[in-house]
Amino acid sequence: MEDTIHKFRQQISMCWDDETISPKFLPRKPSQTISAGQCTATSYVLSRYLHRMYNKRSFTMMVGEVWHKGQKVVPYHVWVVDQDLQNPSDSIIIDVAADQSHVLPEVVISSAKALAQKGTQYITYTPIHNLRPLGASAHKRAKLLEEKYQQVG
Repeated sequence: MEDTIHKFRQQISMCWDDETISPKFLPRKPSQTISAGQCTATSYVLSRYLHRMYNKRSFTMMVGEVWHKGQKVVPYHVWVVDQDLQNPSDSIIIDVAADQSHVLPEVVISSAKALAQKGTQYITYTPIHNLRPLGASAHKRAKLLEEKYQQVG
């Protein structure tokens, strides 16, 4: 699964543009990474993609914040979790826009427990199973990104 996710990041990043970015990140600043503002739409496309590829597993989008070594590095973020319902601390965090933190790699694929040992915490506000709670604008960007991804993926 790890290779699949890295390939997904490589391909989806070719689809990111000003139509798929959260409006909060426009206009783009030179200090922003390419993934900044792309987490919501990208996590939606990733979760749907992973559901198709690994339909026996439970993938859920999470909304929250990311901390690293006591500092909040992403104040509002969306990522995907491969949930282990028996042992939640063994659930796998999948974040293909982690580099917007400026301290994490492009892609994070790790258990919450392993990340915490390295000083990184993904703090969840709420799980989301569809984009409705995030609003019409996020849904429109996600659908557009999914169309673009289907053309390159």
